[in-house]
Amino acid sequence: MIIRKAKSEDARRVAEINVIGWHTAYKGLIPDDFLEKWQVTDRRVERFREKIEDPKNTFLVVEEKGYVVGYLDGFKNVEEPQIPYEYVVQSLYIDPDFQRHGAGTALLKAFQQSIGGKPFFLHALKGNEQAMNFYTKLKGKRSPEYDLDRTWGNVTRRIEAFVFV
Repeated sequence: MIIRKAKSEDARRVAEINVIGWHTAYKGLIPDDFLEKWQVTDRRVERFREKIEDPKNTFLVVEEKGYVVGYLDGFKNVEEPQIPYEYVVQSLYIDPDFQRHGAGTALLKAFQQSIGGKPFFLHALKGNEQAMNFYTKLKGKRSPEYDLDRTWGNVTRRIEAFVFV
């Protein structure tokens, strides 16, 4: 398993993992009609390419035998100033076929190392028990005071905050 900075040419595979991740992790939590529209498109690939190339982001991928199987997108927190942590993991997705092999753990550790061991936070959709259990197992502390509501389509759901110190 290799953790490395993402490259522009990883954008399509990252978009594929993102779509697979949404379809599996959020089934039953986000409306099916919204998930059906969540597809790999040229626009989605280009947005990932822009994030990968943005020097403000820490965009990491994990490879198994030269094949990208997961990614982490993190950065300095400027979007949610009510949360007093300097860094945030915006997204962490592992291809379901490669989960439970240590890839997510390795990505989180690599991110924390890249920010000098400083604390960071992330959000998980309420009801995504697999993610919640994973973050708790890695010593993420639930911080309900930083929970938020997000809307997809016409449905609003709670996203729950976890802090890693």
